[in-house]
This record gives sequence, structure tokens and C-alpha cells, in this order.
Amino acid sequence: MNPKQNQMKTGIQTIVSSYFYYMSSMWDDKECEKVFGNNYLHFWQKWDSFTTQTAHGAAERFYFSLTEHNRKLLVERANKVYCGNSNRIQTENLVCNWCASPNILVKAWVNPDFNGAFVEYCNAELDKEGDCYCNACKRYVEPITQGNLQHELQEWWNMRDVSALEEITGLPPATDGSTDHYNAFWNKLSFSERVKIRQDYGGPIGIKSSDRDEVLADIAYSVGAQHLLDQFEIDSRELVGKMVSWADSFMSLHRYTDWDKNDYIFTVDAFIEQKVKQFIKDLPSLD
Repeated sequence: MNPKQNQMKTGIQTIVSSYFYYMSSMWDDKECEKVFGNNYLHFWQKWDSFTTQTAHGAAERFYFSLTEHNRKLLVERANKVYCGNSNRIQTENLVCNWCASPNILVKAWVNPDFNGAFVEYCNAELDKEGDCYCNACKRYVEPITQGNLQHELQEWWNMRDVSALEEITGLPPATDGSTDHYNAFWNKLSFSERVKIRQDYGGPIGIKSSDRDEVLADIAYSVGAQHLLDQFEIDSRELVGKMVSWADSFMSLHRYTDWDKNDYIFTVDAFIEQKVKQFIKDLPSLD
């Protein structure tokens, strides 16, 4: 086998190994949300259907049930987190998810005996509120790779209605109802121009405390109606902590959702149903 063939074989083996280690060690509803975004509930339900009777072979069945595009999203995430059987978190080229500035600070452990030498990040996943601070925005933000931010900007654009597209572009609606001329406008923009347009027309960044409180109240009501504390041995403080994190997750996931066009009650009910189902599934067995 020549060196090139050997390198190709090793690369394929690493990719496959990364996928299976990721699915066995890291895969959960939060990872599903990171991979598939707003549509993650559909994919989580699909995954759950493969593990209802047995988890054996679920990773293979789940992979083959996906389209080529969604397989690529999943494998790319797996190889971002794992290199073969070694866990890794790639933090190079991270930028602010709102302004795209690379001038972000990350909470980390340092060694005071070695001039503050870096040891490790306080949270290796960098996915908790307060992990990263943007010096450009002057606020705590979510870090994201520039490539993923480009996808997020495209999703944001795809969610705009005709009236919003008309306002942003200054172009009148097409007589046939087509949005091709709006998309042509968007496709000609540079990355920085797209970032600026989302800042100008995407609404204020961050989560309003009143909105978050409303979501948390709705989650608490839904969880309370299921009487989990009566059915299972659960630490009430742990459950409250979970509900708070679910509220934050919901707000982050739907920060661009137009609730005038989407059913909020249906969406939050479906969201909490999946969260509670996974929470119960993860409870320690009493056997």
C-alpha cells in the first residue's frame, strides 16, 4: 500500500471511529440541537424510536435514516468533538455569534505559579451562559465558528417574510410572488454585510428577562401537571435547575422565531415533552 492509500485508510478509520465514540459518549438532546438546529425535535424523536426497544445498533440505523445533507452535519459535529477515540474541542476561529468579532474572552483555569499559564477551559464545551465575553459587543455571548455563523445567517434570512425582505432590500415584491430577486440581493453580500443586516433587522440581542420568565413559568406549569415528584425519587432542587436550563435553551433555540407566525404553545409543549422524556430516561434505575 502506498503512503497516499495508507493515509486515506487512516483518515476514513478516524472519521468512523469519531462518529461511534461521539454517538456513544456525547450524543443527547443538546447535541442533537447543536447539529440540527430548530428542527432538532424531529430528529430526536427519530433517534428515540431507534432506542425504544434496544440501543444496540441505534447509531447505525439513525445514520442510514438521514439524508446525505443531514449525515454530513452529524459526522462533521462528531469529528469536531472527537478525533478517533480522543475527545477534543476545537476552539480555533471562534467568533461572537452576533457581531462575528474574534475578540472574545473565554473563562479558563490558569496556573498562578507559571505567570497565569492556561490550563483548561472552565467548561470545555463553551455552551453555558457566561462562558464567553465579546469585547466588541461588551456582553456575554455564544461563541461559534465562522462557518457555523454563516449557516445561521442563512437560516435567519430564509425565515424572513416578503414584507421584511422588501424593507431590507428596498425592492418591491415580484408580481408572481417569487423571492428570487431578494435572494439574489442576499447572495451578493459579503459575510460582514450579512452580519450587519441581521444586527439592523434581527431585533435586540440577548433574552429579555420578562420573556424568559414567561417561558420558565410555562415549563414549570407543564412539568407540575405531570407530577414528576410524586412518581419518581427526584431532588426538587435538581428539577428546578433543569427547568431553568430548559428555559434558557428554548430561548436560545427560538431567538429568531416569529411567534406571530408560529404556534408558541404547541412549540413549547413539544419542547418540554422531549426534555421531560429524556430527563426521566436518564434517572438512575432503582433495580
